[in-house]
Amino acid sequence: MSSDVETFGEASIPEGDSELSEKVNRLIEIVRALSTAAMKIQGIDSFLDEWIRRTVLNSFGLIALIALQQYSGSNESDIGYAVEFDAMKKGEYRVFLYDRAFFGNGSTAAARRYFHIPNVLRHHQTSRSRLLPSDDFLSTLEEKLLQCPQFHTDMSALKMFSEGGRGSPGIKGLYDVENQAKEVLEVSTAIWERMAIKGPEEAWRLPLANCSPESVAAQLGVDSDDLQRATSICWNGCPECVERSDAIAGGHYLDKAVLDAWFEEALKSTEEYVVLNLQDFAEGKVWPSFGSLHRLRLDLENRRIRSANLPWTIGFSLERGEGKPSARMLMRVSDILDLELTQLKSRGTAAGVESIGFKRLLWFDLVLTAYLDVLGLLHKERKKVKLVYYDCRDVEFDDTGLSPRMIDAILVEARKTGIIHGLRNLSDVLSWLLSRGFEISICVDGQRSLERDVKAFLERLNHISDEGLEIVTKDIAKGSMHKKALITPIGVLEGSANLTDSAATRNEEIVNHFFYGTREYLQLKASIEDTFHGSKVWRA
Repeated sequence: MSSDVETFGEASIPEGDSELSEKVNRLIEIVRALSTAAMKIQGIDSFLDEWIRRTVLNSFGLIALIALQQYSGSNESDIGYAVEFDAMKKGEYRVFLYDRAFFGNGSTAAARRYFHIPNVLRHHQTSRSRLLPSDDFLSTLEEKLLQCPQFHTDMSALKMFSEGGRGSPGIKGLYDVENQAKEVLEVSTAIWERMAIKGPEEAWRLPLANCSPESVAAQLGVDSDDLQRATSICWNGCPECVERSDAIAGGHYLDKAVLDAWFEEALKSTEEYVVLNLQDFAEGKVWPSFGSLHRLRLDLENRRIRSANLPWTIGFSLERGEGKPSARMLMRVSDILDLELTQLKSRGTAAGVESIGFKRLLWFDLVLTAYLDVLGLLHKERKKVKLVYYDCRDVEFDDTGLSPRMIDAILVEARKTGIIHGLRNLSDVLSWLLSRGFEISICVDGQRSLERDVKAFLERLNHISDEGLEIVTKDIAKGSMHKKALITPIGVLEGSANLTDSAATRNEEIVNHFFYGTREYLQLKASIEDTFHGSKVWRA
């Protein structure tokens, strides 16, 4: 607790409303006095410490329960959670999930069996690997621990309000909640003006007013129902995250703001997670550690598959209290801990990734390129994508490395084109880039361009758009144009893998990845561009 002005903020009262101004100033002084007095109470530190621990454990338990309900398809009457508060005294922190049904109903068994599925197990070389569920329980829990869509909706609406109304896009990047944010703005504007709310930096004042809406409404001279709607912000919790009276256990120790702070601190303590500032990333100043190989490997009958750092993009987070909040992207770059093959660190470069990582890296480079452009972070001269492949087909993206929330946010923007209804194949992503004014160049070996599936892929792209699209073939005497590489504004992906489904699943391949801003990126960019010399325009 603190008595700093920063903690409580300074309300801007409309001119001429001296009575309201006097009441607000008096209330702020009372809170400051109470805060100062509370810090002098004997034992207050230990009380706050225990309250925080209980709140984190109970809030985490409820989030875990919600994640299990989603993962297993069960409702609140089938499963429950419990926190072992007594163990806290011994420094042990345990949360239990259990079946409420007599002899169990299989819900927690599903979570236990598929608690964590390392990506290296998704090699598709065996029937057991092919039958694994698409998500594991930890990934579902991970997403639920993030700030909920309702919180992002409310904060985006407040940013629209601070920027003058519906014409503002709100917080860039949170496109899946933009329409809902406009609805919140429409309902809340008059009350926020009356409360002298400035914007997101004063979001903390709304849940305080919501605690006693009738009293505050009387002071402001507004309808209490209107005030309740305008101040029902997800700050400490909402039905989407931890405000669940039907499932709560262990008293009233629930607070999403406290849980968010704990989760953020936990992420900072490990290199397996990255909170990415997208502007710095677009400028080549920061690089996630993709591609680092692990000691963990699978020895199959005639093949060895090695685990590696690969992107799993979870969602977005906002800094609380910022006047102009921006969405930071949260990513998991590894699904195992402390098993890197070497302690030597490379910055922005990765070599030797198995084919199991090919689609995730390919998808990341292409989709994030489009998304950075949506955010206005790519200069026009960088809006170029080049593909040089001996064999090039319309690869399906069944392993995207994107959480459902991220897919929703991306699809909302892609569908605005009117021609993109989903992002299932390579042609969908390239079509989206073309619609955004990118220049796309494709070079395929002349003989392979006659093959049915290759030709069908090129014809589909050519049919969608010929503006900004260049398709060429390359014939080499007594040889082949055998390169396999993709260059985007954010990275180069190259190696032995062609753009085929077999290269991303069945084949034994080697893949290398280099981020924009590295020397290797510039060198490979030159080599890829050199390939187009002497090529011929492809004819459908």
